[in-house]
Amino acid sequence: MQNLTQVVDDLFTKYSPKNCLTINTFGTDASYNFSFGKFNLYSSVSMFYVKAKSYVDELDDKDLRSLNTSFSANLSYRYKVLNFYANYYHVLPGIEESFHTGNIDCVGLGCKIDIIKNKLLLNIQAQDIFSGTKSNNRTEYKDYVFRNRINNDNTSFRVGLTYNFGKQKAKKADINISNNETNRLPDIKK
Repeated sequence: MQNLTQVVDDLFTKYSPKNCLTINTFGTDASYNFSFGKFNLYSSVSMFYVKAKSYVDELDDKDLRSLNTSFSANLSYRYKVLNFYANYYHVLPGIEESFHTGNIDCVGLGCKIDIIKNKLLLNIQAQDIFSGTKSNNRTEYKDYVFRNRINNDNTSFRVGLTYNFGKQKAKKADINISNNETNRLPDIKK
């Protein structure tokens, strides 16, 4: 929000920032990883209560509270040199600062192919296949309602090729480490 100061004699208008909102949140996150054979499923959920307090008359805060919830799941399957994966996340309607947000979701699919054992890796990925990351927001003021649609077009197709040079195994040696510092100290016996 901006605070407007207008001076007529000198013909200028000055805008200055104004603290208008205090946001309090309380919530929790939980996640679980499950493996069965060649399948791996990682899922998580996040829930938190948000309450915003307005300090300006223009912004009514009676409905600036919500239970914001999001969840995600990542499923992968490994078969020999192939690793297939699918990612999904969904954000339920809630509030963010003074904005009421709508549903947002995203689906991603991909495959990793190990062409030369631990040397050459091909990664193919498609992200936001159904264009679900479009934001529908609104803010309610006393005199009007501000609505916006932000087309966060995150739809993408990526192909990556990675080659690892050198040896992939680390060499190790057994070293006897002790806490004996006597050989470093000067001999003070006389």
